[in-house]
Amino acid sequence: MTRATIHVQIPRPCGEAWEAMTPTAQGRHCAACQHTVTDFTQRTDAEILAQLRQAAGGRVCGRFRAEQLDRALVHAPAAAPRWRAWVLAAAALGGLLPTAARSQELRGSHSGGPVPAGGSRAATQQLPATNLAPAGTTPDAPVVTPEESRPAARAAGRISGRVIDQASGEGLPGVTVLLRGTKYGVSTGLDGRFEGQLPLSDSATLVIASIGYQTQYRRLSQYDGRPLHLELKMETLWMGEVVITRYPGPWYSPRTWWSQLRALPRRLTGRG
Repeated sequence: MTRATIHVQIPRPCGEAWEAMTPTAQGRHCAACQHTVTDFTQRTDAEILAQLRQAAGGRVCGRFRAEQLDRALVHAPAAAPRWRAWVLAAAALGGLLPTAARSQELRGSHSGGPVPAGGSRAATQQLPATNLAPAGTTPDAPVVTPEESRPAARAAGRISGRVIDQASGEGLPGVTVLLRGTKYGVSTGLDGRFEGQLPLSDSATLVIASIGYQTQYRRLSQYDGRPLHLELKMETLWMGEVVITRYPGPWYSPRTWWSQLRALPRRLTGRG
């Protein structure tokens, strides 16, 4: 039997300001309703489900991103049975044995191993080491390695700045400042400041992203080297008492499936 799908809804959003609440270990304390509001905005589906199970049917007030609501939360994948791991290991070992035997045979035939009666072995000769030029070049021509043939990368430029919350003006830690289309980037510190070396160009674009905030793009066509001032706007968030809706999943019985499989030959032969 499969698990029921769980949807989280907030039918009556709370109108209190999150910034005005008192910070706690789990989130923030709301003085209006005297409850702790748990911050779920940066949690995975599995973590949300685990928190709801711990609540055991009690009241839960939460703060969610819009895309976390009104959809089926994904359960954590179940661990694979131990017998399956043993079967996979045995299959892998069985596939390696013929290869190992063949490798041993080849080593024997090319490293002084026994030669079958009537067989012959191609004579091998080790040539003295010489300075050979690649095909298409003369011995006096310099050999260009792949590393030397690559175009020189543009010198990296230093970039710095600060990312703040648009509403509160506070620095945002852990924001990723990435050069679009590359893997080059830096992260902001506790005060929202960042600094690093990036291969800059007039067509370069920075991608500023953080969970719970709208992604921002900044062109560097007129970057003059001064620290950047970047503001991120928070995504639409929902806060209030959580309502859990359970939808039954597709139900099946292993015994029923086994009975149908056993009856299949009779149906095909017309004996059923």
